[in-house]
Amino acid sequence: MAILEKELVSCVRAIIADEYRVFEEVGFYNRCIDMVLLSSGRVTTVEFKINDWKKALKQIRDHQVVADYSYLCMPKRKVAVDLLSALRDKGIGLWLYDNDNNALDEFLPPREAPYTWQFYKSSFIEMLAGRDAIHA
Repeated sequence: MAILEKELVSCVRAIIADEYRVFEEVGFYNRCIDMVLLSSGRVTTVEFKINDWKKALKQIRDHQVVADYSYLCMPKRKVAVDLLSALRDKGIGLWLYDNDNNALDEFLPPREAPYTWQFYKSSFIEMLAGRDAIHA
């Protein structure tokens, strides 16, 4: 059975909530980041997609101004060679969610984001400090 993007976000949140402060639908200039994870001063962004990973890569690249690390998260599937190549090229990690086993697999770890601007990252963290994290 196919999973909706909203369900994917909810399932992943439940798995990672003990490791991070989790924020969803975070406004970022004229965009929205699906999920932001904070831990020990590190910012990790996650973009969730069921399809259209090319659009997700463009969105993630914009997020890297404030992120230390970024992930694309999709339902478990066979990973296309061109997707894997694009992720490696941009340093973006890949999480695959297995709906049958309620498991999250780090298929590809991210590299530190090359475009992070400390000023914007600090301002972003300050903005998040005024918000309540979401709990599983």
